[in-house]
Amino acid sequence: MHTGTRQVCHQERTVCEAKYLGIDLSKTNRILRFMPKYQTARNHIFAALSDPTRRGVLQQLSTGDKSVSELAAAYDMALPSFTQHMQVLEKSGLVRSNKQGRTRIYSMVPDKFDLAEDWLEHQRSLWNQRLDQLDAYLLKMKE
Repeated sequence: MHTGTRQVCHQERTVCEAKYLGIDLSKTNRILRFMPKYQTARNHIFAALSDPTRRGVLQQLSTGDKSVSELAAAYDMALPSFTQHMQVLEKSGLVRSNKQGRTRIYSMVPDKFDLAEDWLEHQRSLWNQRLDQLDAYLLKMKE
């Protein structure tokens, strides 16, 4: 199967699943969240957040930009190991870095958390809907 065809089939299946689940896809932004490109970005974000060291780094960066040595000082690990954590965060898009002289400065990119937040909100909505349906069914059975 041609890759383009596979992506179209995936999108159509996703749209059909969304309609079945009662999800409003009238806005194009809503459709984009279900496309594979955004799923991959979201996967990188969740993978980055899965490690306590990286979550700690994000906590530190929430107060402002910091150098890699300032960030690494809080952890008992070699700098190359710590740098790998920073690369994962940078690949996910949650942080960005720029070089100032010989020092690399990291800053957080809060907008990237929206992809994870949207997915979590979708899951919350989906499960609330399912629980409401279960509640209605159980009340109907009780009568």
